[in-house]
Amino acid sequence: MSSLNRAFTRLSMSRRYESWFRRFGLADSSGGWWLRYLLANPGRQGCPGLSDAAPVQIWATWFPRDAQPETFIQEFPIDALHVSVRRGAFFLEAGPNRIEDASCRGAFEVRGHRLSWDLRYHSNFGLTLSNKGWIGFSRTPHSDTIFSGEIRLDDQILRGEPLGFGAQGHNSGFRHRRFWTWTHACFSQSDGRLSTFEALVYNSLARARLKLRLRNPARAQEFVTDGGSVLEMTGDY
Repeated sequence: MSSLNRAFTRLSMSRRYESWFRRFGLADSSGGWWLRYLLANPGRQGCPGLSDAAPVQIWATWFPRDAQPETFIQEFPIDALHVSVRRGAFFLEAGPNRIEDASCRGAFEVRGHRLSWDLRYHSNFGLTLSNKGWIGFSRTPHSDTIFSGEIRLDDQILRGEPLGFGAQGHNSGFRHRRFWTWTHACFSQSDGRLSTFEALVYNSLARARLKLRLRNPARAQEFVTDGGSVLEMTGDY
């Protein structure tokens, strides 16, 4: 079975973004993390002339429960990138930062902060929310996701088995959508299982042509899972 994380971008593409992200709340309710591995326009070395626009970027945002979020970004040249071939087992690597289908790690120093993580995760459910071919797609390879491992931020160490609960997503497109809203919620049940809710609302090129006629064309897809059952709802409005 083909991995939902399989890379779409070819390094010759001059107008393309692709990202693999993990978002999860900590099991102790002290906060949450968002980790993203990003490719941007590799065929033209990112966005020349703009700051913070390298072709390979690793993002990490810490959302402490009682304080303001902090975002850390490390950039890499395209020569630092190693990515799996389409038919091989998925991986993407830049320096000490690497992602695979069920694990990820990272390490960098930025603005005087030292940050590293070494995580494993598993789920029972994955899906494709949107697939418009070369125009773009939005996938969730791991929806009801349990994360384990360790994150270090300066002298703070977060470690757990499990560490947190959330999702792992994979998005790509020839440009960022002008209208794109996504949400995901994960609920722990008394028997240890997870229930999830995920919804995506976005515009597409096909619908954009009808915008003058339909005023606010959009497409929504929602998936609800509960103990392995799936409910799908789609609609235009």
